[in-house]
Amino acid sequence: MALARTPERSHACLSSDDNTDLTLCEPRDDVKLSDILFASTSEFGKRLQDSYRRLRETAIEEWAPALPPTEESHAGLPHTRNVEREIDKLLLSVLGNPEGAGCLTETEAYILLAAIQLHDIGRSTAERNEPHGRRSAELIGGHGTELGLIADKHIIRCVEQVCGCHDSRNLDQELNSLRRQPTTLEGYGMVRLPALAALLALGDEMDESYLRAIPDYVSSKGATRSDARFCDLRRGTIRRLICATEADAAGHCIVSILADCPDVSAAIERWSTIDHSAIRGSVKELSDVIGCHEIAERLAGLCPRETFGQKAKELCDKLAAKKKQVIDGCSCIGPEVAIACVLLDKIESKNVKLAILRKHLCGLGMDYEEWFLDVAGVLFDKDGKQCVEPSLDHIDARLVCDAMKRLAFGIFNRLQFSYEELAAEARVVNLETVRRIVRRVALWKLPPEADPPILEVGSTNWSLVSGAFEDSAKALVTAILEKTHAR
Repeated sequence: MALARTPERSHACLSSDDNTDLTLCEPRDDVKLSDILFASTSEFGKRLQDSYRRLRETAIEEWAPALPPTEESHAGLPHTRNVEREIDKLLLSVLGNPEGAGCLTETEAYILLAAIQLHDIGRSTAERNEPHGRRSAELIGGHGTELGLIADKHIIRCVEQVCGCHDSRNLDQELNSLRRQPTTLEGYGMVRLPALAALLALGDEMDESYLRAIPDYVSSKGATRSDARFCDLRRGTIRRLICATEADAAGHCIVSILADCPDVSAAIERWSTIDHSAIRGSVKELSDVIGCHEIAERLAGLCPRETFGQKAKELCDKLAAKKKQVIDGCSCIGPEVAIACVLLDKIESKNVKLAILRKHLCGLGMDYEEWFLDVAGVLFDKDGKQCVEPSLDHIDARLVCDAMKRLAFGIFNRLQFSYEELAAEARVVNLETVRRIVRRVALWKLPPEADPPILEVGSTNWSLVSGAFEDSAKALVTAILEKTHAR
């Protein structure tokens, strides 16, 4: 992914030779979860492969079309495709290492791929806004072979358990329960159910971008990216503001990349100037009113001529008035603040879930610590504060910043330097760490009165265009120190 930032927005220019994002790990097309399953040449492996093909065909032909969209978002085949792709990103750092703990067995790959396909089947019968994972598990347990699963009660039970807890309100408790089960399945080898369930839950959480949102031209709400009015702040609307979600194994983080548009920039900029507690309360109240209004509307439409329907219509009218009252009371806030509120609330909930899943993923060699928002290349945490990756160390940052200053101002008639030269000057061994620090210095946002450096950051070289390092370096090191102390 090529970085393309403008100097006035991020204090960074990126040279034409830069074809890689120095922060995010791009998934490669040659390493995928499905490769593990379809690489097998054993008789049992071929049975699993045939079963998985049958499972997908059954989904397309029989039950996936019955899954209704949820909150203006796909819940069927586009979603399962996206979840598989997100899990490929998560596993990228370990799939290519056949000796590593994260290299899944063919049985584990089958269970996880089957669970990806089936985890939302419970939406077809579950009540609105209720966890549907348990209903999915019931359908899998009762109709596993009909759905296409291999005719083996042990494998079916594993798929059932992995699906059952992906949206659980007691996720930690259920994953801990899976940890108490044996890690080997007789006749099948190693099957790490807690890790598989954690991967499914995290991959499902990562499918939160515009790719899941139903396109504007077929959306019943007709919302667009720029039409995120306070009264239209449903998840589908917000998803249109998210370009992608990336897993960065080297930086120990997951990043939601937001659209580089005025709505998002204004939202983050205004976030530091408002009373957060009041805004959060207003948005929650509005969200509750909108939800109740939609339910009342639906009830009124089911039996409009009956007494029940008439009462629902009366309730619907009252809630519509209440919704208008809440919207009018918050009109001074502005839609951009509401956008920030929803985005940051979502990131906060994702960090809570990531903290629960993390201990179950560490056994696979994946150490994701935090979830950030990326706005024009700058990372923000759940509080809307500019942030740095968990992997950056304040000592390394100070050494690299000092070395950048010595090279840029100490060598006459030389403008461009390689990361290898900078690493040697700073005496920091890890070249990726050096790249990350340079990128953070380049993108670090400072107050208008500061003297930020304008850096040209390429894939192999960097150079100082103008400005000085002192303010950015001090701000970066201070932020890393604060983050370290907060832990």
